[in-house]
Amino acid sequence: MFEFARAEDAIAYGQIVGLSVALASISLILFLIFRDARLAIVGLVPNAMPLIMIFGLMGILDIPIDAGTVMIGGLALGIAVDDTIHLMLAFVDSVEQGVSSRESLANAFRKVLPSITCSTVMISVGLGVFVLSDFALTRNLGWLTSSVMVICLVADVSLLGALLLRSEWGRLRRAETRNEEGAKTALAGN
Repeated sequence: MFEFARAEDAIAYGQIVGLSVALASISLILFLIFRDARLAIVGLVPNAMPLIMIFGLMGILDIPIDAGTVMIGGLALGIAVDDTIHLMLAFVDSVEQGVSSRESLANAFRKVLPSITCSTVMISVGLGVFVLSDFALTRNLGWLTSSVMVICLVADVSLLGALLLRSEWGRLRRAETRNEEGAKTALAGN
């Protein structure tokens, strides 16, 4: 039993280190995709928030971090960052076409929300089947993963949307685009 507990602790520690490296890597990837540090940070917040919430919930409910539950972070991060990138790309594309930030966000939701909602529901239901298990490790993995998927969707829809509007990135980007077009027009006139 001692060796089993030690091995489980080593797995949990390795997963936590891996999750930290994943967050750093995702930050870099978001920066490379959007070429804007502000957008990278905006994209990272709704991905980190569900992890904080689910691990906090585990602490409150006295659910131990074990070989099964520690995987929740990696699963949640993978799904959440995918949804975040889809929403942010749709938003950025719309803003770069000269559309206001609010309308760009509405366009992004119309374009992406049905598919990310569908994928979240399918993943939550699929992993929710594990809740029926008699094995505590599998049961905890099932209900926690299903819960965190829903939390990730809610974070992307509410928190990401609010952060995109609050960052005023869209307003700044449209102003830059108008300045660039004005400079091109001035050069073409000379």
